[in-house]
Amino acid sequence: MNPSTVLFAIEAGIRLGNKINQVLIDKTLEGPLLLPLGDMYNDIPAANAQDFFDDNINLISEGGAYYHIRDDEAKKLAAYKTIMRISATADTSPDSHADAISIITNLNAFEQYKDGFGSKPVFQRILGTIVEIGIDYVIANPDALGDNSNTRKYIEAFLKGIDDTTFAEGKWDTIVTDMFESGLTVLNENLSDIIRDERAQVIVGGVTSALIDDVKDLPGFELTLREEFFKRVGTSIFRGAVEAFGENTELFIKGDSASKTIIRSTLSQVINGIKDKEDLFSNESLKLIVKSAMLATSENAALLTDNPILERTISRSLAALTETDSIFSEASVAIILAEGLHAVGENVATLIDTSSSQRAFLADAISGMSLSLASSLSDGNLKDLFSMQQLIDLTEIVLKEVAEDPERLLGDTSDDLKKSVLVQIIASVSAAFGSDPKMITTGERAVSLVEDVMNIALMNADKLLDISTDDPQTNLLYQIIQSTVSMIIDADDPRHLLNKKVIHAVIINILEIASNNIDVIAVDQQQIIKDAIRQVISIASDALEDKINGSNLPTLIAAILKDGIYNDLDLNDDGAVQEVINLTLKNLPGGISNA
Repeated sequence: MNPSTVLFAIEAGIRLGNKINQVLIDKTLEGPLLLPLGDMYNDIPAANAQDFFDDNINLISEGGAYYHIRDDEAKKLAAYKTIMRISATADTSPDSHADAISIITNLNAFEQYKDGFGSKPVFQRILGTIVEIGIDYVIANPDALGDNSNTRKYIEAFLKGIDDTTFAEGKWDTIVTDMFESGLTVLNENLSDIIRDERAQVIVGGVTSALIDDVKDLPGFELTLREEFFKRVGTSIFRGAVEAFGENTELFIKGDSASKTIIRSTLSQVINGIKDKEDLFSNESLKLIVKSAMLATSENAALLTDNPILERTISRSLAALTETDSIFSEASVAIILAEGLHAVGENVATLIDTSSSQRAFLADAISGMSLSLASSLSDGNLKDLFSMQQLIDLTEIVLKEVAEDPERLLGDTSDDLKKSVLVQIIASVSAAFGSDPKMITTGERAVSLVEDVMNIALMNADKLLDISTDDPQTNLLYQIIQSTVSMIIDADDPRHLLNKKVIHAVIINILEIASNNIDVIAVDQQQIIKDAIRQVISIASDALEDKINGSNLPTLIAAILKDGIYNDLDLNDDGAVQEVINLTLKNLPGGISNA
């Protein structure tokens, strides 16, 4: 295909007064593309037409625009009148038809594309529609087709990009032309950054080919629905691909057909992965998915383009995000999926399972989060604290941890994720905070708290967790946090030192100490924790109220707990406890603690 022919047709259409197909291209008859316009100059003798064609014999020679009417005097007269009409419309000299001949000769190249395709070939319709769209676009943007314009470069890139696509079966012209129009829409944005070289061919060709692959075997009704979907999201797909390029130029190696394969494969897997759930995605969210998927593939092309791993990851993750009791809202689905794909791209060695089990760790992590925060498992309402953004933030934290060691957090529990380390850690926190967690924390602090607890629990998971059952209340982790929380709730705190920031610090300090002293904590059944909290809060409200504040309170509770464990401090001896507190305060720089 020669893109210059299409560009010439667009330019000629502008000069001839819009909608060149209505003037020169017949899309309904079996006849040639270039037709005489009929009687417009009734007083022109037939001899004039014959003289004209004698002087321009190439027009009626084999391959010429009017070869098909070479022996028909009446049609040659009509053709001559057509040339006069074009000359007048193109505003050339009535005595010189060189411009009109040039227009007709160049447009005749369209006729060649018809060969071998039969009646109303798809390729002919596509090119005709591209010319129409191009004419409308240039009329709206008069400077669009300058010699080195981005529009000209885009049209060339698009036509070259789809040049190896088979159109003979005849039902993909709508998608192709929709993609062409989508590219024009994006053109004035960041697509212009890459439009000046062959990388643009890779993008537009890869995107269009992937969409054609998706619809080639669909029956009429499904095809119509698919075409409507692609028309809605076409610009988003282009934007996602282009933004991915902007962040990884190596994805689009100049002139490299392998890059087109990467785009085509990635987009096909995205489309197949979201099948039947397309309504969940807005234009903006789908752009995000396409971008994340392409960046993931660009880093791991050999693995992610040779098999449908990406498709499997997307479809299973979507199933987890949208299952009946999922904690995720429809508005958050696309964002979380995009974050997940980003994590896959950066941690493909751990998050992609190429073994025979082909487990989708990303989907299991997302499903595990839903399970861990479900009231049916944890008997808590921690999930009710989270805004959509906080839930997304928590997902990022979980995915980061899972990416480091998915087997450890998810284990061999794909058939029962409730017993996994990941689920049991989060469920222990949720259950420990009970049915009214807003009394002691906020959504933002709860996200941070889960992250901190996870970091501690993973250092001693076999002692803090009991994964022989799915009940989080059998976990020592739950029992430690629950003892701390219940004591804080019941504490006599007239000074109100135990605000939500202080509570967070107290829980983490106690958990760190308890994790290092499992033997004492397990035997004591957390009584030592309760006594430490009770004593320090009591002294802070009485004997040492001028020295203890919310800033140093968590450090003092930790100090008393340590002394009770390591030095057998009698936590019921007010004087002994007060002495340890005074010594601890003396060693604090300016009273600053880790609250």
